Amino acid sequence: FIEQNTISGYEMFDLGSYPAIAESTEDKIVQVDIIQCSDKAYHYIEAMERGAGYKEKTVQINGNSCILFYWDDLNYLKKNSNGLVESGDWVEYLDTRVAN
Repeated sequence: FIEQNTISGYEMFDLGSYPAIAESTEDKIVQVDIIQCSDKAYHYIEAMERGAGYKEKTVQINGNSCILFYWDDLNYLKKNSNGLVESGDWVEYLDTRVAN
């Protein structure tokens, strides 16, 4: 783990046990965890994410190149998820979901 940060231009959705993000047509912000891992660990993560249907792209966060896994169909997530995570913060969202 390196740090938590935010990126703009994405929306986060609740898929039950985990979140998904997609590029947004609005100026939304999501919180991301920046991690560094070995090539071997990366390939396991990549296989899991791609196997679940996610796409991959490189984005700049604080001047660093970071790999982002995202869903490329915003309309699909809007129709088939448990809803938008308004705060863009999955942990905060889970805390409120459990409390209710």
